[in-house]
Amino acid sequence: MVQIMSPRPPEGVMRPPELSSVAALTAALVETPSPNPGGDERAVAALVAEALAERGLPRPRTLASDPKRPNLVAELDFGPGGRHLCLSGHLDTKPVGDAVWTVEPLRATVDGDRMYGLGSADMKGAVAAMIEAAAALAADPPPCGRLTLLFTADEEDGAAYGARHLAEYERERSGLASADAVIIGEPGGLDADWDRLHLVSRGIARFRMITEGDQGHSSLVERTGAVNAGVTAARLLARFAETFRLTVPTPPTPAPPPAAPAPAPAPAPAPVAAASAPAPASAPAPASAPVAPASAPVAPASAPAAPGLDGWHATANGGMRLYGGVGYGVVPGRAGFDAEVRLLPGMTRETFERDLHAFLAASTEADPDLRARVEFDAPPCDWLPGTAVPADHPVATAARRAYATVFGTTPPDAVFPGTTDAAWLHGLAGVPTLPAVGPGLLARCHAADEWVSITAVEQAVDVYQQIARDFCAAPTGGGVA
Repeated sequence: MVQIMSPRPPEGVMRPPELSSVAALTAALVETPSPNPGGDERAVAALVAEALAERGLPRPRTLASDPKRPNLVAELDFGPGGRHLCLSGHLDTKPVGDAVWTVEPLRATVDGDRMYGLGSADMKGAVAAMIEAAAALAADPPPCGRLTLLFTADEEDGAAYGARHLAEYERERSGLASADAVIIGEPGGLDADWDRLHLVSRGIARFRMITEGDQGHSSLVERTGAVNAGVTAARLLARFAETFRLTVPTPPTPAPPPAAPAPAPAPAPAPVAAASAPAPASAPAPASAPVAPASAPVAPASAPAAPGLDGWHATANGGMRLYGGVGYGVVPGRAGFDAEVRLLPGMTRETFERDLHAFLAASTEADPDLRARVEFDAPPCDWLPGTAVPADHPVATAARRAYATVFGTTPPDAVFPGTTDAAWLHGLAGVPTLPAVGPGLLARCHAADEWVSITAVEQAVDVYQQIARDFCAAPTGGGVA
């Protein structure tokens, strides 16, 4: 049950019976746990199906390669002609984690305009808003077009049972085969709700750096001169954080400022290639491999954004997990750390591995004791390319118009920092996908005391309606470039 933090909330704070329909549904979703890893979305999927039925919406199809991991598909046909839009959200959340929450993570706690709870921002508020928007569109439909609600499992842990499965094996039954565009409701705010229009979803490379040492009795180090793999791994991690550089492609041109009241289509940018499928794993080159000259600008691992499209930079994070050693009395013979790089569209694995092994070569030269190698994760999470929607694509234009209508302003075009189901819906299934048109701030996600603005969730209902009315009712149908 929804909890109000203060016994006597200030004026304007809603008690549970007074929550709007979309806020009440968000609270119910938050209070239906779906942590992943953990891997069971059945309860939250059943709640979504019930919410659709209560609003007179079509009964959803369930698509699942594992009965515990359902994906839901519900369709509204507004009439012949027009375009096909898919609104997509994931049903799983990250686990509660090891950080200390000051509120109960699996209870929806309302404090003023804030609703706290695991998944409130990422992204059960958006799922609720999509359902409410679909109900409003069913009651007052546009003249033509088609809308699909696509709610996925397993987004937080690789999507093997979710969007990846649908893009590989269920394109027809999921609606992806005929969809002209997808809107994902990831929390798109960076500094404030609705402050960016994200055209790009960054990809991810996941790998580990492993150092080798001389395992032996720790009391004899002065006599043997044994190399401690834990120490060399620590030095390598510090060097990675300080000196690793990435080759990044030139950013596409963003849309110009829109004319009031509705933004005009922007000139098309130079196309940014999005891979048709995740690249296969390949063995990394030796650390001493020659380094080819860079063919594109080289930036620090977390450099400031390039001019133009907001947020155009790749980000490298080392030390995501540390491991190694046996225990007291034993010099570690092996140690290492996991690392990730958030990839931009157009970055290639070949160039990335060249950067990586140039770094290892320089590190080995600076630290003669270092013996290191790289291992990538198993496919497909070893290398997920980024995706990009052109600034003048009809779905981007429809989103700008919706923002202008709902908020009276249009935010800058931007790169979404995270990796989303766009990797599969766009990168694999080939459907142009806006990755983060949703309520909430990314900084509140995967953290203790996650919360979402109730106002932003209510605004999302209007945003999704406006996009669907504009995009679906266009006079031409499928095949949007």
